[in-house]
Amino acid sequence: MSDVERRLAALEAEVGRLRDHLAIQQIIARYGPLVDSSTSAERLAKVVEYFGDEGIYDIGENAKFTGAEFAEQGLKGAAHQRYLEQGSTHLMAPPYVIVDGDRATALGYSHVFTNTHDDGFKVERGSVNYWEFARRDGKWRIVRRVNRLVDGTDEPRAIMHRVDALPPEG
Repeated sequence: MSDVERRLAALEAEVGRLRDHLAIQQIIARYGPLVDSSTSAERLAKVVEYFGDEGIYDIGENAKFTGAEFAEQGLKGAAHQRYLEQGSTHLMAPPYVIVDGDRATALGYSHVFTNTHDDGFKVERGSVNYWEFARRDGKWRIVRRVNRLVDGTDEPRAIMHRVDALPPEG
């Protein structure tokens, strides 16, 4: 293999890693607008698509859902419906993403705001999120999302401490 061929192969590999990194960030960024507009079965299906049948959403408080269960119970539940009625914004902070072949992890924060209808918004939740992804049939899917309310307890801090095990560069 010539030097040019080696350099081209290295460049192609780097572009692939960057494309994967961006795809993970895009899924996380798209999540908020999807759940904030999940007023129909079609919209819920778009959320479930990222989880697939086996993906797990773990929101603590003994609540773990597969993607379909999350859409059925979580997004159709009273708390989420109240958010939608008020006008909600799930704000996903830029995550720290690590891609390793067909697996990836991400760590970041999310906040849920609701409209107070008096020219303001109220912070409903501030959470830390740890995401695990797998590439299936050429598309990235959520394997597991762990979401914990940042409430001063050890459990969300333990999730935050996972940043220590991540390499300093994505």
